[in-house]
Amino acid sequence: KNTLFVGSDRGGNWAATMFTICQSCRLVDLDPYQYLVEIFAQLHTGRTDYVNLRPKAWAKNRTMVA
Repeated sequence: KNTLFVGSDRGGNWAATMFTICQSCRLVDLDPYQYLVEIFAQLHTGRTDYVNLRPKAWAKNRTMVA
């Protein structure tokens, strides 16, 4: 019932998207805030390989680099 009072359909869609991203990050042990900062920086440079920007792939690439 938490999503009952998001204000609008658009707000509900936005909230659902953010909850999904945050939970996906937590499942692969990523900090959601840091993940979003890094992803937005990559998108700003023009990167378009969206499959590799998903939390699971991002976590895998980070462990390979570290």
